[in-house]
Order: sequence, then structure tokens, then C-alpha cells
Amino acid sequence: QVQLSLAIVKTVRRAMDILKTDLQNSEARAQLFWASSLALSGITTEGRHGSFPMHAIEHALSGYCDTLAHGRGLGTILLKMFDFDSKHIPQKIIALTTYVFDKAGLTVDSAIQTWEQWFESHDTGKSLASCLEKPDPAELADTILRLSGTPDFLPNVAPMSKNDITGFIEQLLK
Repeated sequence: QVQLSLAIVKTVRRAMDILKTDLQNSEARAQLFWASSLALSGITTEGRHGSFPMHAIEHALSGYCDTLAHGRGLGTILLKMFDFDSKHIPQKIIALTTYVFDKAGLTVDSAIQTWEQWFESHDTGKSLASCLEKPDPAELADTILRLSGTPDFLPNVAPMSKNDITGFIEQLLK
């Protein structure tokens, strides 16, 4: 399942790079649709344990702001999640980036920078301030915990407390 997940991410990255300049490329579109179908099918998480709370956070944010596209929100959240988790799982971030971008010799900082540059090249991954006008980060944190976590924390490689989530949302708005 891990190999399938990695292949999906790499396929999406390659397809998006092609579609950036050729939206009519039917092969790239088919690859993107296939990868998306696999990712959403549940096959990549069947029997696996662990959490990566990007979707829980994004669903609360896009529920607050109906103009926030799910993918755009996830792109920005992914970059901030890398920052948040970099001290806990630096080797996983490096390994993912090495595989997806065919790059070697990365540090966790250069791996995150690779993702930042890629998202920027696709005009995403930036602040969500324009989508989320004057939200109350603490109120959003409560919503995230109520809907997707536990009363005290959101499961993650390093569990996120309400204060962590509030700070995380504030970072998304910068």
C-alpha cells in the first residue's frame, strides 16, 4: 500500500506538470483521473493505522469558506504540515520528496522547499487569508476537534492539541 500511495503521488505530480502547459493532453488527464480514483477508493489506507490530519483540517476550513477548493486547501495545508511534522518525521519527508521529484541529497528543509516551489509553479500552496476572511482560529480548532478528532487532540504523527491547531490555522493565514 505504501508503494501504491507513493506511485499515486508521483503520478499526480507528473500529470499536473504536463497539464500546466497542455490542458488537452488526454494521457495526462487519464493518469490524473486514474490516480484520483485510486486515492479516493480507500485501497491505500486499508489495514493501515496512523493519522495525517490534512483532510480533517481542510474540510473544516472549506466548510467555513465555500470558495475554498478542496485541492487548493490541501496544497497549502500539506506545506504547513511538512513544517509542523519536520522535527518528528524528517526522513519520511525527505524520502517522499526524493521519490516524487527524483532528487537526491535532500535535507528536510530542501525537501520542503522543493514542494513549496512545485506548488508555487502551479499557483497554489499560498496563504489562505484571501479565502478565509477574519476567521476565529480557536473556533475553527474547536470545530476540527469536534468533527474529526478527540476532545483533546487531533491525531497526527505528533498529536495536535487545540493550541497546536489554532497556531497551525494562524500559519495558514499568513
